Amino acid sequence: MKYNQKLTRYINEDKIRVKYIKRRFPRLGLSESSAIFLSLMRSKIVVLDDKRARRLARELGLETIGTLSILKKLHEEGLLVETPSVIYRRLVEIRILYR
Repeated sequence: MKYNQKLTRYINEDKIRVKYIKRRFPRLGLSESSAIFLSLMRSKIVVLDDKRARRLARELGLETIGTLSILKKLHEEGLLVETPSVIYRRLVEIRILYR
């Protein structure tokens, strides 16, 4: 079962509730709302690229990080040969990330 299907099943079975976040910021997608909710439940850093989602997460007291920051850290640690900007552009080109 794919991750999104599993997450959707948990939400439908009322094991995960994102209603508060969806009501507060109705324009956030299911994935952003779910990531924020799970981060709140587990007191973990949340990875978000959407500005509205990051703003809400910070308002809720969560620490946030974006994809580009993760790529920069991996590059600094020598785990990536290409620069984060090049990798980010490639991810946008193949539609894994959106600007």
